Amino acid sequence: MKSFMKKLAAVVVIALFAVVAFYLYDTLREKTYPEKIAEIIHLEDARDRTPQLEEYLNDPDAHVRSRAALAVGRIGGSGSGRLLFDLFASDEMDVAESAVFALGLTNESQFAAQLLDLSFDAPSKVGAVAVAAAGRLADSTMTGVIDAIAEHLSHPSPEVREEACMALFRAGAKSKTPELIQLIAGEKDELVCAAALYALAWLGAENADEVYEQALTESDPYLRSLAVRGLGRSDGKDAIRYLTIALNDESPNVV
Repeated sequence: MKSFMKKLAAVVVIALFAVVAFYLYDTLREKTYPEKIAEIIHLEDARDRTPQLEEYLNDPDAHVRSRAALAVGRIGGSGSGRLLFDLFASDEMDVAESAVFALGLTNESQFAAQLLDLSFDAPSKVGAVAVAAAGRLADSTMTGVIDAIAEHLSHPSPEVREEACMALFRAGAKSKTPELIQLIAGEKDELVCAAALYALAWLGAENADEVYEQALTESDPYLRSLAVRGLGRSDGKDAIRYLTIALNDESPNVV
């Protein structure tokens, strides 16, 4: 009996040693790329911003850093904005783009102005995402941030100008509708004009009836539908007349 118990104890000790050895091996070994991504997704789903997730922001693989940045932004929490902003300021373009987008999800509004301080001179692809993120973080009371967003309406890149229009809308910047009207008057890029029209229509811009009336002649029914929305919120004397005409539009969405 004693011999059996000794053998059993030896087996248990060996099993425990094997378990501990495997745990140490699995913990200390370098994880593969799929394992890292799987862990990031798991932590994101669990809304758990662990030290390991933060370490992935410094991983040698840019794709891992990018995916970790998105997870940090979606999880949020105090301090997440600083982690992501540091990536924007120092990392390569694809990672910076993901970090800036993620920063816009954190609700840490104090970073809106800092994003805009760097966005104008950043590569246009990253700058556009930074302006969009600032628009998500800002609100109509943040006049300095809104002024900085409006400055991007004159950016050389149409991609940035388009996002600036949408950022003004998201921030509820009704005070900047005159700048949007002025932009449409001289803008050559169709996507920028569409974004400016969208912002005007949804902000309920005053004195934009001429813009809406012109948009009713566009071939794109989406633009005509935006014009109808804008006229529907207008107090202009001709708004009802143009809306009545729009009832005969060939597009059921416009009607």
